[in-house]
Amino acid sequence: MTATFDGLGFEFMYPEGWELQTDESAEWPRTVSVHSPTGAFVSLTLYERSDSPENLLDETLAALRTEYEEAEIHRTACSIPGMTDQDNYEADFYCLDLLVTARVGKYETDRYVLLAFYQGENRDFDKLISVFDAIVLNTLNNLTKDP
Repeated sequence: MTATFDGLGFEFMYPEGWELQTDESAEWPRTVSVHSPTGAFVSLTLYERSDSPENLLDETLAALRTEYEEAEIHRTACSIPGMTDQDNYEADFYCLDLLVTARVGKYETDRYVLLAFYQGENRDFDKLISVFDAIVLNTLNNLTKDP
């Protein structure tokens, strides 16, 4: 079964039983995250094009490097169909003796920039990446509405 979120400019479906967290502020940027029962999550942050999104990836990757100095970060192909020209990076690092994988992607439309951040324990991440991708694709397909 699926649940649906529709608010703050986002509209997407996600697995029932996952926890949804929203930033209830109407200010930009706007953030929504969805957490699996195992702790893996996808965080979506929506920016207006006027917010100068050029450095979003650099800032996010710098924060990862600061938090996890040993993180191995590399550019990766986008796994979302039709989004191959978008910016995507993947990081692997240890946290509490677990190998963690994170992926950050920037997706641009005419009006918005969506920054998607996925994270999970490595084995869990591999199982859930298609779910995360579906949430992001569903969000991108519904960004034509006014928030």
